[in-house]
Amino acid sequence: MDVDVETHAHHHKTGHSIIDLSVALSALVLSVVSVVIAIHHGHTMEKLVAANSWPSIELSESNADEQGHYDLRLRVANVGIGPARIEKFIVRYDGVAVGDARDLLQRCCGTAGLPPEQQPLLTTSAVLGRVLPARETIDFLHFRYDEASADTWHRLDAARSHLVMQVCYCSVFDECWIGDSSTAPPKRAESCDALAGRDYGDGDVPASRPAAP
Repeated sequence: MDVDVETHAHHHKTGHSIIDLSVALSALVLSVVSVVIAIHHGHTMEKLVAANSWPSIELSESNADEQGHYDLRLRVANVGIGPARIEKFIVRYDGVAVGDARDLLQRCCGTAGLPPEQQPLLTTSAVLGRVLPARETIDFLHFRYDEASADTWHRLDAARSHLVMQVCYCSVFDECWIGDSSTAPPKRAESCDALAGRDYGDGDVPASRPAAP
């Protein structure tokens, strides 16, 4: 009885397995490199956007205008390149946080009980809670000099060396800084809770005479 012998065909090796493996590995490496580059580019763009939105608050005071005339101003300026959201603002006189312009002038200059004709020529502006655009300035207290209130003006001018202004502000990305007029530059803060003290406001100012026409 004849037995049929079944034969199996064997695939011949092409000799391309090493090349195929090299191509696959190269594609994998390129994919990994592309992902790394994309992540790095994303981080770079985030830093660039943050840098282009960086606020920087400067606290200052002056006692003369550009012509050299007596003109006392306390100001907050954003010298950065992005808007600043002002979360905390404190003004201290001899270490004590004052509540407003009335409080400050009574403490430094004895304005309580002054007759109307000797009241200072004041202009005040709110700071707390404002969003201050880049390159914008707020004169939160402006005392125009005149002879009737000259004594008070000079007392406040002398008191400037006893004033410390503090501010906590944040960028549009909720990155926050604390600035202090007695130190520089502003320092990063996790939140504005790091700055403790009574907020300064402009809701209660001393009676002010209308400016002369």
